[in-house]
Amino acid sequence: MPIIIKIIDDLTKGTPAGNTFFELWCRAYSEMYVSLGAAGTLATHSGYSGQRAVRMWQDRIELLEELGFIRTKSGSAGRFAHAVILNPHKIIRQLRETNHGGITTEKYEALVERATEIGATDFKDPPITAQNS
Repeated sequence: MPIIIKIIDDLTKGTPAGNTFFELWCRAYSEMYVSLGAAGTLATHSGYSGQRAVRMWQDRIELLEELGFIRTKSGSAGRFAHAVILNPHKIIRQLRETNHGGITTEKYEALVERATEIGATDFKDPPITAQNS
């Protein structure tokens, strides 16, 4: 997870979103769903504080969604009520294969190496397309 966090921070330069992703990941368990209703708590646990904490957290949620790491739905808690976390290996791979800036060769190769060490096959699967994302 540390290399994923660093890659996300590189992708969201100036507004690092790695810790926000990590907080969601820690809450997701096996179904990869997270309720976002407690925005203040999620913002604090993601490392944001002060009067703008929730707004900064929401900005990071938007960035994570734009990059494809999560999908959100609105609900009774507002614009960000629910989130599904997608496989970060596959999203990073897709971003790399589509020449999205911000992913260095060094960090990408480190991620592939670590994934191989733990037996993950995410980098051996066919690339993600609109049909299988």
